[in-house]
Amino acid sequence: MTGLLRRQLWGIMRLEIRRLFLSRMSLVVYLLAFAPAILLIGHATFETRYRQRLRSIAKTHKPLAGLDQVYPGMSMQQVVERLGRPYAQRFGRRGSPTVFYQYTDGTTNLTVVFMQGYVWRLLYREPTSLPEYLRLLSGIFNLYYLRLGIFFGAVWVFASLFRGQILDKTIHYYLLCPVRREVLMAGKYLAGLLSMILVFDLGVLFQWIGTLWLFDKATLAGYLDQSSLRQLLTCVAVTALGCLGYGSVFTAVGLIFRNPIVPAAAILAWEQINPFLPAALKPLGMIHYLQSLLPSSAKLDQQIPPMISLLIRPGEPARPTVAVIWIVTVSLVLLAVCCVLARRLQVNYATD
Repeated sequence: MTGLLRRQLWGIMRLEIRRLFLSRMSLVVYLLAFAPAILLIGHATFETRYRQRLRSIAKTHKPLAGLDQVYPGMSMQQVVERLGRPYAQRFGRRGSPTVFYQYTDGTTNLTVVFMQGYVWRLLYREPTSLPEYLRLLSGIFNLYYLRLGIFFGAVWVFASLFRGQILDKTIHYYLLCPVRREVLMAGKYLAGLLSMILVFDLGVLFQWIGTLWLFDKATLAGYLDQSSLRQLLTCVAVTALGCLGYGSVFTAVGLIFRNPIVPAAAILAWEQINPFLPAALKPLGMIHYLQSLLPSSAKLDQQIPPMISLLIRPGEPARPTVAVIWIVTVSLVLLAVCCVLARRLQVNYATD
């Protein structure tokens, strides 16, 4: 009997995974998961070509002195005597006395802005360091992936496991099969969970690949020895837990409500206002426990205006073990409720 249930479970998962990966609805999930990676890879491609261009320019137009030898108030002649002729020169709009000279030493690009023949501003563009890119990745994961990407992906995938097939009038093919409803529910949920974890974790991995290829092996080796990829592995694990938690929530929503949009909007609003809630209400949101698992929890910026800092109340993050136990426990409870709902599921296409 156990072998029969295992084969039934695997058969349902195989059908559902094929449907989730190959249907048109999966394009939305791919876009949510890979949009940041596409932008970062495009930026990395542009940045690589830009750095190569600066290095090639520096071979033929290397400044006579360091770029820090220029300061506001110098005349155009003094700048040329100190740095030499610029590799690029352009003028402002017609009638404007503004002139732009550009210099580079192969890594940093300096734009000298002249106003009426004297240096008015100095615009430096230096290459972004690896720690700055890692902070950018952390911000993308915290603000987009946890709060929007995984959330809407779970709504799209899990809320339609049953409700989508009811609307398409295809759920009766499953219900007429000699399969227990609990096995059907478990198979559909596991298929959605594995699909989401695979897609969104690949999205996280591609973001890191698109960022790290900008740096040489020595820089990457120093980073790998120092942090041991802890931040990347944490993001991968938190992504899986987010798919687990939000997946169970919206599987239940899809079984309880005929129109899951309204409850999904209410849950989204609750998750988004979590930073503004009192400390006693923060633990009622899934986002509170997911952010508690990140290596560096979001802290209140000292430069935030006082009126906004009065609204945002930073709560004490949950301990990692407590956060994991809470997410897994709530997910199991909701899945048990889903099994009961699936057992009682009756479909009437005339009303649904």
